[in-house]
Order: sequence, then C-alpha cells, then structure tokens
Amino acid sequence: MVVFLEDQEGELATNQKMWGVLLRRQRRKKKISLEDLADQLKISLTDLQSIEDGEKAASKEMIEEIARILDVNREKLAQVVNQSLTMSVDELREKIRSI
Repeated sequence: MVVFLEDQEGELATNQKMWGVLLRRQRRKKKISLEDLADQLKISLTDLQSIEDGEKAASKEMIEEIARILDVNREKLAQVVNQSLTMSVDELREKIRSI
C-alpha cells in the first residue's frame, strides 16, 4: 500500500497529507493522545506529528500497526488510501468522514 504511494512521487504530498488527516481523525475519535499512540508505536512524538502533518510517510508496517491500535478495518483503510490517488480533495475528505 505505502510502497505504491511512495512510487507516485507527484501524488505523494497530497496522499501523505490525507493519510495524516485520516490518522488524526481516528486517533481523536478513539480519544488517544499523540503521546500514547507514539508510545504504543514505539516511535518519537516528533515522528508521529510529522506523519499526522503529512510531512513524513509511514511505512506499510506502521500503517498496519496504527490500523490495529486504532481499530480501523485494514481493507477499508487500504481502499481509502488507494482511492486517494484518483479522487479530488473534496471527494477524499468525504470518504475520510465516512470511516
């Protein structure tokens, strides 16, 4: 999933940003602090903030672990991330809201 996004350099920034929006929304929905999630992922708070801000890409393994911790259906998450390659920003925002 992430390898595919990383190979699409022209789309990377937009997709990283949308992934960050999705991550932040789900984390807040589950009432998990940045600090707690970073601890569970065994990464620095700064790295997690960079992922949420769309400044840094998460690895496939990291995305799977985040999905597990936040109890997000991996197939649905993969579908949203892959669809983001062809969706407009407004369409993608609506899709993120539906998760």
